[in-house]
Amino acid sequence: MTFERPFHPRDIIDHPAVQWQQRGPNHFVAVARGASLASFPLPLDVEYHLRVQSPTHLHADGTVALGFPQPCSVSAPFEFRRQAGPAAPGR
Repeated sequence: MTFERPFHPRDIIDHPAVQWQQRGPNHFVAVARGASLASFPLPLDVEYHLRVQSPTHLHADGTVALGFPQPCSVSAPFEFRRQAGPAAPGR
């Protein structure tokens, strides 16, 4: 995975229903209400908090909520770490 310069988190989640907001210098939040996926027919609410920890480390917490047939939510942490090896030019 490569990232644009300047960094924008759409390189991680690029979906028309997702609206990214920058809440702080290294804190981004993605929110989608009523999003639908081709593999899942019911609307989902998604919230994803991404924090840039360093040039080689990103941390995120994601939550997906579903209101039917009963209210339910699933949360998970995500870690992105740069692997050793040559970097792409300009990255």
